Amino acid sequence: MTMTKLLTVPQFATATGLSDTLARALVNRGDVPSILVGRRRRVDARWIEKWVNLGNPEITTGAEMTR
Repeated sequence: MTMTKLLTVPQFATATGLSDTLARALVNRGDVPSILVGRRRRVDARWIEKWVNLGNPEITTGAEMTR
């Protein structure tokens, strides 16, 4: 079984170099794929790796990154 690392929104912001405010806004409006764990959002670290490997394309829609 593969374990998936889930990041908090502040961890996601740090990993991508985004501000906490922008990271939270992207997650809240669904531009960044996330899952709900209890009452808090988590971002799959694999999504960040994919985003970085693609050359940091503009974050516009989460649907494109989940393919």
